Amino acid sequence: MAGETILIVEDEWIISINLQNMLKELGYNVLEPVTSGEDAIQAVSARQPDLILMDIQLSGQMNGIEAAQHIGAISDSPIIFLSSHSKDAFVQDAKTALPYGYLIKPVFARELAVTIEIALNRYLLDRCTRESEERFRNLFQNLTSVAVQGYGMDGTTRYWNQASQDIYGYTAQETIGRNLMELIIPSEMQSDVEQAIQRMAETGEAIPASELSLKRKDGSRVSVFSSHTVLKSSGRAPEFFCIDIDLTECKRIEKEKAALEDQNRQLQKAESLGRMAGAIAHHFNNIIGAAIGNLDLAIMDTPASGPVENLTEAMKACCRAAEISSLLLAYLGQTHGEIEPLDLSATCLHGLSMLQFILPNMVTVEPEFPIPGPTIRANTNQIHQVLTNLVTNACESICDKPGAIKLTVKKVLSANIPGLHRFPVDWQPQNTSYACLEVRDTGCGIADRDIEKIFDPFFTTKFTGRGMGLPVIVGIVRTHNGAVTVESAVGRGSVFQVFFPMSTETIPFQQEKTVPISKTERTDTVLVIEDEEQVRNMIKIMLARLGYSVLEAKDGVEAVEIFKFHQDNIRCILSDLTMPHMDGWETMAALRKLSPDIPVILSSGYNETQVMAETHPERPNAFLGKPYRIGELDSTMRRVLSA
Repeated sequence: MAGETILIVEDEWIISINLQNMLKELGYNVLEPVTSGEDAIQAVSARQPDLILMDIQLSGQMNGIEAAQHIGAISDSPIIFLSSHSKDAFVQDAKTALPYGYLIKPVFARELAVTIEIALNRYLLDRCTRESEERFRNLFQNLTSVAVQGYGMDGTTRYWNQASQDIYGYTAQETIGRNLMELIIPSEMQSDVEQAIQRMAETGEAIPASELSLKRKDGSRVSVFSSHTVLKSSGRAPEFFCIDIDLTECKRIEKEKAALEDQNRQLQKAESLGRMAGAIAHHFNNIIGAAIGNLDLAIMDTPASGPVENLTEAMKACCRAAEISSLLLAYLGQTHGEIEPLDLSATCLHGLSMLQFILPNMVTVEPEFPIPGPTIRANTNQIHQVLTNLVTNACESICDKPGAIKLTVKKVLSANIPGLHRFPVDWQPQNTSYACLEVRDTGCGIADRDIEKIFDPFFTTKFTGRGMGLPVIVGIVRTHNGAVTVESAVGRGSVFQVFFPMSTETIPFQQEKTVPISKTERTDTVLVIEDEEQVRNMIKIMLARLGYSVLEAKDGVEAVEIFKFHQDNIRCILSDLTMPHMDGWETMAALRKLSPDIPVILSSGYNETQVMAETHPERPNAFLGKPYRIGELDSTMRRVLSA
């Protein structure tokens, strides 16, 4: 231990000299001795010795015990008292200054050496303990997301770190000395917690960690993952500690993750349904197209006095089937039509006037359409279809009882568009403000579990429904870069809101357009390219009835070979889009290499918007969507050949 610096505080000169000599012989460094408590305080403040030998009886106004107490406030240097008194009362008084030793004068070298060595060793151990305690105190105090509370067996709070304040709202000053039960433990849990504390005290085993909902200062609840521990030492009452981890952020992340997973699931489902619906519509259109074309031909061949009625009914059924295919394409957002600036209020008012005649008598419609209303860029027929489908859906939800449907057109800021139950699920507002068509009904409402399904094709909870009304709305708003939201509960009715981007364009004056139908027959040669034999035969007969000569090919490869031999006679190409070996685009490109100006009509069961969105070097002169009737074929052929 030799080498430490020691301060002697002794007012008897001879004893002071003797102590200096002994300490130097033991190898210690000795500071200039002082004789009073006041001087001792100044010396310690200036020099910070490693140990102090302090006489209790000193000159001046302050004795050694009082000086030691003052020194303890500015330094942790260990103090050994020197005294000629050994009475218990005197020793007890000295203990209040927490000395590291007590020597009775006269002091001998061996006794002094042992006492100093023990004191310095104990001081080093105490300092390590203090530093360790300080480290752990700072660690617990400064943990940002782990709340630590220390408490006694009766629940009295003894420790409260900063994270506890952050989570529960109480400061340490507000909690120390108060019962933990009244602070953060909800009343319904207090009995169980008291029993658990009793068990911990008896067995030393901690309460199993678990997720709990505890109280905040403001009365709100917070979810925490709570674990407990008990410290038991001989001769001391058990100490209990509660360690809580705030789960608020975890809960938020879990909720966001669940919402994202749900959105991804719905997107995947929508993508899958879209592929299926598109494929069904394409193949269905080919089949229905053949049926409609042949029925058209049969009706033309049947004399007026013949059995035309059955054929007409069959045609109506086919047209209804074609309508379902059209609705599938509308669900996919693959409808097309003229997009123009519209007054949403005026458009809805016009659509409502056409609906009034089909509404049930017990249903009251309350329109609130401000004139002029917000301007949007849209297709009039599709807006009418949205209104019709929403009103029809509302009427069906009201059933056969009296009810009301409130229709409102208004402007809505994008920030106020609900995010819950919004479709398409991946839609995000791009504009500052939107025009909104709101349909509010007093019907039966929709169960929460069904809301995400109501926009799926063919899903319906109604016996009479086809399950395509609401899916078509999603397709139309998708086409218009808009969205639809739903708010509903069983027995409380529903609110549908359809949002369209606002437009600043001026609405032009509308004039009705009429298209004259020419009856002049043609005798030009047409090359028909179609891989479906039934459809190909039907087209060939239709064109023949219209006065055209027909050459036919079952695919693009065969079409190119036929065209090489009959190039001078062929006036037009009518080609299917989806074929084996070469599709319609590739076939058109190959034929245009042979004859750059040859007119081409592409035909497909897919929607024109979807087909024509593809990028190809050659473009057709016209598009015919399957199924089509002989009149549509006639007008398209005449338009292309007269161009």
